[in-house]
Amino acid sequence: MKLKSLFLKLFIHINSFLWIIFLYILNNKIFLVNIDYIFEYKEYIFDFTQYNELMNIVLYLLIIFIMSLISVYLLKDIAKVSKELTITIKKINPIYREYLPVFLSIIIIALSLKNIQEYNIVFFNSIFVFLFVLFYMTKIGFLNPFYYILGIRIYKIETDKSEYILISNEKDYKFLSQQNKLKKIDEELLIHTKDTNG
Repeated sequence: MKLKSLFLKLFIHINSFLWIIFLYILNNKIFLVNIDYIFEYKEYIFDFTQYNELMNIVLYLLIIFIMSLISVYLLKDIAKVSKELTITIKKINPIYREYLPVFLSIIIIALSLKNIQEYNIVFFNSIFVFLFVLFYMTKIGFLNPFYYILGIRIYKIETDKSEYILISNEKDYKFLSQQNKLKKIDEELLIHTKDTNG
């Protein structure tokens, strides 16, 4: 179970970190796919090369969205076998209030980097590894815009004994604050789903 929860958290953080990479790629106009194709039919000419940037943006967002769907599926799957934890919630807040400034500072660092070709590859990779470790340690990897679109909300809760990250598909956190039975993924991560707790 510990290995599963570690993999889940790592996957969630990698998924969210892709937003940082996406913004870096967008800022430096690095294309994953280069389409060099011109379609001609009689007097009509359609040049696909002018849509390279748009197609790369769509492709990259699609990758992040699919990974977000997979992580939501993994969350629901691991919640089925997780133990219930009875707690009293003292304080609950959406996570973005606390972690958004750190997330934005990492975005600023990524946007300030020049094109990868201007750096030593080891230096460049070590910067991104450092940013990811920072991302993982500060738990800002739970900030993923696609989770919001998919109806997933992330909260920070405080109890008498500890603090947790709570993942829920419940939008009303006043309702959540009255819940006392949640699924425990690991020592710092809880999950609440409407189908398990009403």
